[in-house]
Amino acid sequence: MKVSLIGSGTIGQATGMGLSKVGHDVIFYDIDEKVLKTLKDRKYRVAERLEGVNGCDVHFVCVPTPVSRGIMDFSFVESAVSALAKVMTEHDGYQMVVIRSTMLPFTIRNRIVPLLEHGCHLTLGKQYGVCHNPEFLRGAHALEDFLNPPIIVIGTYDEQSARLIKQIYAPFKVPMLATTLENAEAIKIFSNVYNSSKVSFFNDMYLIAEKLGLDHKVISEALTKASFGVRIPEYYTKGGYPFDGPCLPKDLAAFITFLKQQGLDPGFYEEVSKINEEMKSQKKEE
Repeated sequence: MKVSLIGSGTIGQATGMGLSKVGHDVIFYDIDEKVLKTLKDRKYRVAERLEGVNGCDVHFVCVPTPVSRGIMDFSFVESAVSALAKVMTEHDGYQMVVIRSTMLPFTIRNRIVPLLEHGCHLTLGKQYGVCHNPEFLRGAHALEDFLNPPIIVIGTYDEQSARLIKQIYAPFKVPMLATTLENAEAIKIFSNVYNSSKVSFFNDMYLIAEKLGLDHKVISEALTKASFGVRIPEYYTKGGYPFDGPCLPKDLAAFITFLKQQGLDPGFYEEVSKINEEMKSQKKEE
């Protein structure tokens, strides 16, 4: 299948090189001429101008969505999509625009789809579709991670888009989750928020252990083997249910009190308790 990469940084290169390895016909485009020269020197096909991606079945948009003062900037995605919409021309089959960039829920449907409908003379849902295919790649191991994904998440605008993106990823013998655009957006952002929360939990444990003269290395290593929530990925991941029982509520409450007695900040754990109490109240109302 013919595939274009709009934005050829770390994610775009890993995506394009990975798809090339499994047999797709890939062409890279980027506004940075140095990036294109490097790819060309490595014998990859590049488009000097965006019009050069015409004729491709699938266009992967892999441009940054930076954050400033807590606000995600979609201008790079919007600019890339607007430019792509103007040069997309009709060809024999159904074609698709795939957003790989990290997005917030409802962004593609509310901001990106209108740009395509306004700028492209083709008919959305009949001649082309839209998909969100979030990436879960580590910067230093992007190509390796792309070629060995634990799951492929596909958020689609219509069923035809779902079928086409599944064909793209057919060589990858891993689970594929086809869902809505919004769910796919949420999966990526929630994943990163979870990872951030996990890092902060272990850092808070580290700070507490340091202040109390405990061995944080021993504690952290043991937690990875003893805690159900750490060693069993699926454990405690079903939302809508508060934690209860003879251990978790009482130990959390005692730990909060203990930290206060030691003159330490229990804010992180008080928020955990607060969310649990809110969930209990909601379950009672149901």
